[in-house]
Amino acid sequence: MKHLICIVAACLLSACGKDWLATKPDKALVVPLAVSDYQSLLNNNLFTSNDAASFGELGADDLYFTDADYLSLTQWEQKPYTWAREDFYPDNVNTSWRYAYQRVLKSNVVLDGLDQLTSEKGSAAWNNAKANALFYRAFAFHQLASLFCQPFVTGQTEDMPGIPLPLRSDINAPIFRSTVAETYRQIITDLNEAHTLLPEVPANKLRPGKQAADALLARVFLTMEDYEQALLHAERALEGAGSLLPYHQVSSAPVYPFVIFNDEVIYHSGGINYGALRKSFIDQTLYDSYGQGDLRKLLFFTLVNNQPRFRGHYGGNHILFSGLALDEMYLIAAESSIRTGHASAGLAHLNVLLAQRWDPSLFTPIQESDPERLLATVLDERRKELLFRGVRWTDLRRLNRDPRFAKTINRVVLGEKIELASDDMRYVLPIDEEEIRLTGMEQNPR
Repeated sequence: MKHLICIVAACLLSACGKDWLATKPDKALVVPLAVSDYQSLLNNNLFTSNDAASFGELGADDLYFTDADYLSLTQWEQKPYTWAREDFYPDNVNTSWRYAYQRVLKSNVVLDGLDQLTSEKGSAAWNNAKANALFYRAFAFHQLASLFCQPFVTGQTEDMPGIPLPLRSDINAPIFRSTVAETYRQIITDLNEAHTLLPEVPANKLRPGKQAADALLARVFLTMEDYEQALLHAERALEGAGSLLPYHQVSSAPVYPFVIFNDEVIYHSGGINYGALRKSFIDQTLYDSYGQGDLRKLLFFTLVNNQPRFRGHYGGNHILFSGLALDEMYLIAAESSIRTGHASAGLAHLNVLLAQRWDPSLFTPIQESDPERLLATVLDERRKELLFRGVRWTDLRRLNRDPRFAKTINRVVLGEKIELASDDMRYVLPIDEEEIRLTGMEQNPR
């Protein structure tokens, strides 16, 4: 345990600086002796591997703040909400960047250390620790790519700046931005390798198993608009453990109706910046789109002064759920089936999900044969189902490339009208200036 504390201390010391990538931990302190030490580091709650950035949700179209609530936000919460062009990070505090790279460093410390434990290499514990580290690193890289570089476009992103991809814990390694294509190749490589080493059933839902690796691959391939691979991995994930919650059996009485680690959850992750999101109200048009008999309207929302506020996540408490769950896999399978010419299969996936979301006495299965209209329905249901999961910003970036689904977001903040057009460069968040100054990396334009 003494050695484990040394690792955590080194990481926490480096986390105190504003310039995460350029700050060097003291590797002289890192002296673990066994696989169990590395697994304990991955599990350590002080430096959790299970947090996920929710910065993009503040800029997405599902929410709004009253003027009073907006004024109560910190500046680093106000800036993404208003898509600010300048001074995006007051005091250069970029939490989404910093925390993700903390998780990357922790994963790299584990991966490098495991390579030195030759006597335990290939054991079940060694394989599991390595797979966990690869999965957590891929999860963090995908979060970063969804915020800080252009969306992946086949054949167009080989030269576009991606994110830094530190793959070792070497404190002297140069820091530079990869390309978008290299970024996504690394994410997929990590997840494919993790999949081969992970157990079928993890010790708990804070750790990944093969099902979680497939679920994250499905999410990543959907982001890349590789719908064949997204469908493949979503359907593999659906073959795993768990089942959809019948919402008519869920009580609306608790403040948070859904228990943590419920049967739909594949992998649990909590969202960062949840305090600001909890003050927000839900877009009225979105709220009104839930039909009579749709139990999500009852379970997902509470009314405050007749304005809807979201409560229906799978975290079981005030921390928003941003992990992987079966409902998302049904929606990925539905969308990807339609996009790959299998509309009837997509319709079947959608109806399986919706049957568990509606009052059984009021549910009528969707019967839509036109692929275009069915795709639009699936995308509407995706938005309604996955509120505040940390995926809406990524969805907007992806769907804005298609004229059928491109959207301009409008806000009124303190009497000022502002908008974010579908092709606006502000869909890529800036890197904080201190990081740019210390590393010389290319900044994202605003």
